[in-house]
Amino acid sequence: MVVACTDESELDETLDSLFDLHQRRWATRGEPGALRGQEKRRFYDALGRILLRQGWLDLHTLVVNGAPVAHQFSGRYRGTVYLLQEGYDPEWEPMGVGNVLRAMVMERLIKEGVRTYDFLGGVSQHKLSWGGSVRESARLTVRGSGFRAAVVAGLTRLAETTAPIRAALRGFSAPRRTGGRSRTAPEAAVFAGGARLRSRSSSITASIPVRHRS
Repeated sequence: MVVACTDESELDETLDSLFDLHQRRWATRGEPGALRGQEKRRFYDALGRILLRQGWLDLHTLVVNGAPVAHQFSGRYRGTVYLLQEGYDPEWEPMGVGNVLRAMVMERLIKEGVRTYDFLGGVSQHKLSWGGSVRESARLTVRGSGFRAAVVAGLTRLAETTAPIRAALRGFSAPRRTGGRSRTAPEAAVFAGGARLRSRSSSITASIPVRHRS
């Protein structure tokens, strides 16, 4: 059974379960996952409430025998659903519960008139196997012109530069892009009102046009 979160009173419990399943799944691979830390929890809690009040939240749960086994946290806007985070119970991984939930959610989206399901950043064979197409987008970083802003920007560049080294030291391979060669967006700086906008890098997304049957 698929359950949608439609009320703020349901949000805390659903997000707690999403964070728990997401972290447990990545822990089985010896990796920290993307949802560790209270800052991430507060961010998704605030984002979930904003999207819910606007009618833009798509937070679905696959429930088996009364227990949640998979979640998908997405935002919906103008006929497109944007997948932001997901998690599933690693004990149910052989059953493919993440894909089961995605298929059931897509069936709902078709009935509700959604045209596109966007996986957002990063391309993998898993995403492309759903029939997704690849699109390139640029990421912009905005910072002030003061000393502290320069320090933060420098630390950010250092973290990006040393990411492959740190990944190797942890015993994992550095993240790789699939589905074509990696592309770098041209560096472009614009100064306006004391703020510096810099095109830092490009990302690749996979999105699926949701086909409606007549």
